[in-house]
This record gives sequence, structure tokens and C-alpha cells, in this order.
Amino acid sequence: MAAFPLMDVEEVVCGYGSRSVVERVSFTLEEGEFLCLLGPNGVGKTTLFKTLLRLLPLRAGRIRIQGADTASWSARRFAAMVGYVPQAHAAPFPFAVRDVVAMGCAARLGPFASPSRADMAAADEAMAVLSLSHLAGHSYTEISGGERQLVLIARALAQKARVLVMDEPTSNLDYGNQIGVLDHIRALTGQAGIAVVMTSHDPNHALCYGSRVATIDRAGRFAIGAPERVITEEYLRETYRVRSRVVTVARPGGGESRLCLPLGKEPIPSCAE
Repeated sequence: MAAFPLMDVEEVVCGYGSRSVVERVSFTLEEGEFLCLLGPNGVGKTTLFKTLLRLLPLRAGRIRIQGADTASWSARRFAAMVGYVPQAHAAPFPFAVRDVVAMGCAARLGPFASPSRADMAAADEAMAVLSLSHLAGHSYTEISGGERQLVLIARALAQKARVLVMDEPTSNLDYGNQIGVLDHIRALTGQAGIAVVMTSHDPNHALCYGSRVATIDRAGRFAIGAPERVITEEYLRETYRVRSRVVTVARPGGGESRLCLPLGKEPIPSCAE
């Protein structure tokens, strides 16, 4: 194991102006990890992500990459290590898929420079890893939502980032595309040695794919640990007001998985209670 974790988030406080939204968050990411971040709307998941990506300034704490404090890093140096994968979207201009992937090389280019032959080779390699080579000449606006999401992941791979921050990458995808994207992400962490931190609204994504799970509850409390220890029936009831049963099922090829079965929404307590 490396002397330092790939990413080390230490006592980070996030917020806007004078208002703190997320308090004292600490976690590490090692190579090959797939960390899922869960929590209801409005508790600060997006604020935390914006802070990790340096779109918001740290209110307190430190973010280190391989032991180095990133506070003084240039945007170019930071982008060489940390990539962002947003939710899939339809671009306003019909760029070719290969060109969209090559945009991941922008952090290595100077002003007004064009991608080099090596940059385009990096784009081709990233598409090959995600089985997208056959779409290279297609318009990004005309491929499916699942394919667009994989293109955005390929763009981050072409960036050569070691940490990928993914904001609900399966949002707005049908069930088949959700599983396909998650399968690709898990394979990447194992094969390419990158680390992924991903938000999701589905506890089963974290249970089935996450190596660890981080949660933020309605009181703003942060917890992190193995999926089976963090995603409990009590957590789901208190956080989402959902009655559920977490069960263990056998996999056809061997091994076991845990799944969350919703049993119904808990009533919201009235003021009189």
C-alpha cells in the first residue's frame, strides 16, 4: 500500500459565505476504492462535492492528494489528479463523441492550443476501455443517455485523473443503463487503480457496488464505513422516513449481496405529537 492515501479529507467544513452547511468531514480514499455518498436532499452533499472540487473555498480543514496539501495547487495541477463526472446531459452543440472525450485533455493544453496526437490517442484509449470506440464519430446529442454518461466518464479517464468525483451518474437513466454504468465504474476502480466517490439516492447502489459508504443524515451528521454497517434499517427509517428490511441474498455465481427492500413510508409526526 502507498505511504499516503490517494485522497485525504481532514476535518473539512463546507458552506457559503458565513454559513456552514457540512461540519468536520474526514475520510480517506485509497486506490481502487468505490465510495458511495448517501443522504437526503438538502443536507449538503452537493456542497461537499463543490468543496472537494475546489469550486467552493474550504471554510476549515485540509484536502491532501498523496500526502500533499492542495490549498496552494494551481487549477492545472489539481485537474491532473481529480476529475469530475456530472450527470449526463444533452450538449447544445453536436460535438463528435471523440471530440467530447478529448476535451478531458484540456487541463494539459495551453491557451488556444489544440489536442495533440498524444491527446487524441488518450481519448481513443479511454473510449476503448469503456467499449465506446464504435461511437467515436457519432454526435454526442444523438446517442442514448447511458452512452452519454459513459462518454463523460471516458472524458475524465482521458484527463488521466486518479480520483473521479461523480454526481449521481445514474440519474435519469433506465434500469439497464444504471447497471451498465455502475458495472463499468466498478471495473475501472479495479483495473485502472483509480478511486471514485459517487453520490446516489439509491441505497442498493451503495450496498451492491460500494467498497465503503459515507452518509449525511438530516442532522448533518457524517458517518463512513462498510456498506453493511452503515446502511441499516434504522438509518433508512431516520434519514428517509422509510420502513425497510435489509436482507442478504445468495449470488448465482457464489457469494452474497445485501439489498434494501422498502416496506412503506413512515408518517411524518404532527406538531401535536
